[in-house]
Amino acid sequence: MAETHTNKGNQGQSFGNANKGGQHHNQMATTATRAVTDQAQHAAENIAGGMRSVAGSIREHAPEGMLGTAAGSVADSLESGGRYLQQEGFSGMADDVVGCVRRYPIASMLICAGVGFCLARMLTSNNNSRSF
Repeated sequence: MAETHTNKGNQGQSFGNANKGGQHHNQMATTATRAVTDQAQHAAENIAGGMRSVAGSIREHAPEGMLGTAAGSVADSLESGGRYLQQEGFSGMADDVVGCVRRYPIASMLICAGVGFCLARMLTSNNNSRSF
Protein backbone atom coordinates (compact mmCIF):
# COMPACT_ATOMS: atom_id res chain seq x y z
CA MET A 1 0.00 0.00 0.00
CA ALA A 2 2.89 2.35 0.76
CA GLU A 3 4.15 1.77 -2.76
CA THR A 4 0.86 3.04 -4.22
CA HIS A 5 1.07 6.19 -2.12
CA THR A 6 4.61 6.84 -3.39
CA ASN A 7 3.51 6.40 -7.01
CA LYS A 8 0.70 8.90 -6.51
CA GLY A 9 3.17 11.36 -5.03
CA ASN A 10 5.50 10.94 -8.01
CA GLN A 11 2.62 11.41 -10.43
CA GLY A 12 1.61 14.61 -8.68
CA GLN A 13 5.17 15.88 -8.81
CA SER A 14 5.45 15.03 -12.53
CA PHE A 15 2.19 16.84 -13.24
CA GLY A 16 3.43 19.87 -11.29
CA ASN A 17 6.67 19.92 -13.29
CA ALA A 18 4.78 19.59 -16.58
CA ASN A 19 2.47 22.42 -15.55
CA LYS A 20 5.47 24.65 -14.77
CA GLY A 21 6.99 23.78 -18.15
CA GLY A 22 3.74 24.64 -19.89
CA GLN A 23 3.59 27.99 -18.12
CA HIS A 24 7.16 28.68 -19.18
CA HIS A 25 6.30 27.95 -22.82
CA ASN A 26 3.22 30.18 -22.61
CA GLN A 27 5.38 32.96 -21.21
CA MET A 28 7.91 32.54 -24.02
CA ALA A 29 5.15 32.59 -26.64
CA THR A 30 3.67 35.74 -25.12
CA THR A 31 7.07 37.43 -25.14
CA ALA A 32 7.67 36.44 -28.76
CA THR A 33 4.22 37.70 -29.78
CA ARG A 34 4.87 41.05 -28.12
CA ALA A 35 8.23 41.36 -29.87
CA VAL A 36 6.71 40.63 -33.28
CA THR A 37 3.84 43.04 -32.62
CA ASP A 38 6.28 45.78 -31.62
CA GLN A 39 8.36 45.17 -34.75
CA ALA A 40 5.26 45.29 -36.96
CA GLN A 41 4.13 48.53 -35.33
CA HIS A 42 7.58 50.03 -35.82
CA ALA A 43 7.58 48.92 -39.48
CA ALA A 44 4.12 50.44 -39.99
CA GLU A 45 5.30 53.74 -38.53
CA ASN A 46 8.36 53.73 -40.81
CA ILE A 47 6.27 52.97 -43.88
CA ALA A 48 3.76 55.67 -42.92
CA GLY A 49 6.57 58.19 -42.53
CA GLY A 50 7.96 57.19 -45.92
CA MET A 51 4.55 57.61 -47.54
CA ARG A 52 4.19 61.10 -46.10
CA SER A 53 7.73 61.96 -47.19
CA VAL A 54 7.02 60.84 -50.76
CA ALA A 55 3.79 62.87 -50.71
CA GLY A 56 5.74 65.97 -49.71
CA SER A 57 8.32 65.32 -52.42
CA ILE A 58 5.59 64.94 -55.05
CA ARG A 59 4.04 68.23 -53.98
CA GLU A 60 7.40 70.01 -54.15
CA HIS A 61 8.24 68.78 -57.65
CA ALA A 62 4.75 68.85 -59.14
CA PRO A 63 4.45 70.87 -62.35
CA GLU A 64 1.76 73.47 -62.96
CA GLY A 65 -1.56 72.75 -64.63
CA MET A 66 -3.43 69.50 -65.03
CA LEU A 67 -0.40 67.34 -64.26
CA GLY A 68 0.16 69.30 -61.05
CA THR A 69 -3.45 68.72 -60.02
CA ALA A 70 -3.10 64.98 -60.63
CA ALA A 71 0.18 64.93 -58.70
CA GLY A 72 -1.52 66.76 -55.83
CA SER A 73 -4.27 64.13 -55.75
CA VAL A 74 -1.69 61.35 -55.63
CA ALA A 75 0.15 63.18 -52.84
CA ASP A 76 -3.10 63.61 -50.89
CA SER A 77 -3.85 59.90 -51.22
CA LEU A 78 -0.36 58.94 -50.08
CA GLU A 79 -0.56 61.30 -47.13
CA SER A 80 -3.95 60.04 -45.99
CA GLY A 81 -2.78 56.43 -46.42
CA GLY A 82 0.28 57.19 -44.32
CA ARG A 83 -1.85 58.74 -41.59
CA TYR A 84 -4.20 55.75 -41.63
CA LEU A 85 -1.31 53.29 -41.43
CA GLN A 86 0.28 55.17 -38.56
CA GLN A 87 -2.98 55.39 -36.61
CA GLU A 88 -4.29 51.89 -37.27
CA GLY A 89 -1.15 49.84 -37.89
CA PHE A 90 -1.22 46.47 -39.58
CA SER A 91 -3.68 44.98 -37.09
CA GLY A 92 -6.16 47.77 -37.79
CA MET A 93 -5.77 47.17 -41.51
CA ALA A 94 -6.37 43.45 -41.01
CA ASP A 95 -9.51 44.19 -38.99
CA ASP A 96 -10.76 46.47 -41.78
CA VAL A 97 -10.11 43.80 -44.41
CA VAL A 98 -11.96 41.21 -42.33
CA GLY A 99 -14.90 43.58 -41.97
CA CYS A 100 -14.94 44.26 -45.70
CA VAL A 101 -14.82 40.53 -46.53
CA ARG A 102 -17.71 39.89 -44.14
CA ARG A 103 -19.73 42.68 -45.69
CA TYR A 104 -19.00 41.68 -49.30
CA PRO A 105 -18.13 37.96 -49.34
CA ILE A 106 -18.90 37.26 -53.01
CA ALA A 107 -17.02 40.29 -54.28
CA SER A 108 -14.09 39.37 -52.02
CA MET A 109 -13.97 35.84 -53.43
CA LEU A 110 -14.07 37.18 -56.99
CA ILE A 111 -11.25 39.63 -56.26
CA CYS A 112 -9.14 36.86 -54.72
CA ALA A 113 -9.80 34.62 -57.71
CA GLY A 114 -8.80 37.44 -60.08
CA VAL A 115 -5.61 38.21 -58.16
CA GLY A 116 -4.76 34.50 -58.04
CA PHE A 117 -5.34 34.18 -61.79
CA CYS A 118 -3.12 37.20 -62.51
CA LEU A 119 -0.35 35.87 -60.24
CA ALA A 120 -0.55 32.45 -61.90
CA ARG A 121 -0.31 34.06 -65.34
CA MET A 122 2.68 36.14 -64.31
CA LEU A 123 4.49 33.19 -62.77
CA THR A 124 3.66 30.91 -65.68
CA SER A 125 4.74 33.45 -68.30
CA ASN A 126 8.02 34.03 -66.42
CA ASN A 127 8.72 30.30 -66.38
CA ASN A 128 7.88 29.94 -70.08
CA SER A 129 10.12 32.83 -71.13
CA ARG A 130 13.09 31.29 -69.29
CA SER A 131 12.77 27.96 -71.08
CA PHE A 132 13.23 29.49 -74.57
